[in-house]
Parts: sequence; structure tokens; C-alpha cells
Amino acid sequence: MRAAELLEVLENDTIVFNNNTDIDYLMDFAIYEKWNDGKSQLLKFIEKYDNELHEEERIVIAAMKDAETSLFEVVDFDREQKTVCVKDLFNDEKRIEFIDIGLSSSIDIGTLLFTRLIKFDSFNMTSGTCFTFLGDHKHFIIRKSKKLMKKMNSGDLSADRFITFFKLNETDGIPILFKEVN
Repeated sequence: MRAAELLEVLENDTIVFNNNTDIDYLMDFAIYEKWNDGKSQLLKFIEKYDNELHEEERIVIAAMKDAETSLFEVVDFDREQKTVCVKDLFNDEKRIEFIDIGLSSSIDIGTLLFTRLIKFDSFNMTSGTCFTFLGDHKHFIIRKSKKLMKKMNSGDLSADRFITFFKLNETDGIPILFKEVN
């Protein structure tokens, strides 16, 4: 409920979504961000179950724990390899490639994505959610996000960034329609 309150989707103790994907955004926020006593639900899971995890699970959980959000610009994609290459607009415009079956079949070069990247030794992937924006609105989105970030006060920079882009998605985001993959 606290996560829903921070994302401003809580009305009279009821979670109210504007569209079908808002539940995915709430779950991503609730799992990864430190909105609950300075710890994410993921960190609480690790503290509770770390001794019970198999080695493969530890690898995945460690990558999830280190995952970060940013705003990316799509610079290339490969429909056969199911990869998307992006430029990180908040971190020195570093290029990163990740695997995403849906995005690689539907995205256009220049599209802006706000997503959480999970990095492994041999590949990268997203947490499964992303906010998309028109590429020709890049400077507007960056400027508006910086302005909104100054108003945030959740107590955590990463959570503030997610909340900011959740709000920007409502006002300026574009929907992604996934194409059927053969």
C-alpha cells in the first residue's frame, strides 16, 4: 500500500490504475525500490532466504539487487538475435545491449526507454517493464524529468527517479504494441 501511495495510485485505501500496465509498474517499484524502511522487498527477501538459495538463484538475485534504472535511447536492434542496443542518457551515454524478445520486435531506433537493466556476465535484460517516449522529445523529457526530480522526496534517489518517470509516462509516454513474433 505504501508503494501504491508513493506512485499516487492509492485512492481511499483502494489501488486504482489508469491502464493495464500500471500493475506491472507497481510491482517493479515494490520489488526493487527502497520505499519500505530504507530497504527494497528484494533486500528483505535476500536477508530472509539467503541461506536457502541455490547457486543459480544467488546469481540472479545478485544481478537483480544491482539493477539500476535509467533513460535510454534505442540506437539499434536485432530482430533475429532478439537484442536491443541503447545509449544510456543519464550515465555518460554508454552503449548497452540487452535481450528482449518483445522490444526487439517492436521498437524503433530513436525511441526513449526508461527501464531497469539487470546485468549478467554474458548478457543483459530488463526487469520486464519500461516507459517509452518519442525520440524527438528527448530534450523535453530530460528537462521535465530533472524538474520533477527536484520535487520528489521519497528519501531514495532511485525511487524518486522511478516515480518521476511513472508520472511522465502518464502525461508524455507512448504505448508499446508488441508485434507477433514468428
